[in-house]
Amino acid sequence: PQGLIAADVAIFVADTGNHAIRRIDLKSGAVTTLAGNGNRGQNLPESAQSGKTTSLASPWDLEKKGDKVYFANAGTHQIGVLDLGKQTVARLAGSGAENLVAGSPSKAAFAQPSGLVLSKDGKTLYVADAESSAIRAIDLGDDSTKTLVGAGLFDFGKNDGSFSSARLQHPLGVAVDGDDL
Repeated sequence: PQGLIAADVAIFVADTGNHAIRRIDLKSGAVTTLAGNGNRGQNLPESAQSGKTTSLASPWDLEKKGDKVYFANAGTHQIGVLDLGKQTVARLAGSGAENLVAGSPSKAAFAQPSGLVLSKDGKTLYVADAESSAIRAIDLGDDSTKTLVGAGLFDFGKNDGSFSSARLQHPLGVAVDGDDL
């Protein structure tokens, strides 16, 4: 297990090594697999498919909003969404190419997305994009991705400053504290 989030009466787990997303019921202790079939998968499907039969690739972190569990599918450089009500999985953003590209869900490219957090208002999903040493933002209204900090694949450093000049080195997590990221 790599990432987890406590929500409602359960803990949701990104079970990286088993390529699965699991739910632990806090009352009974029962563990169920919500997505992933244990096999390493290829790119996430563009349209929703059964969560239990869809292969994932190293889910790394999770964030939950209502009936949606967003996950960093690090192995395919994509962000996925698990719909708990429909029990389906689909791609939210990322072409599957390893790169630092902003844009629409099918054009955006990530490089080992590793950490997720929702903005205070729940309208933006922030992503720690490890291999591009970047912080990304996905607008949950149109699912478009932009880069807040970062310059390119494997372009890193330790520079403070404005978003355009700041450089990070392999960020694995991201958090929101009020209006601060």
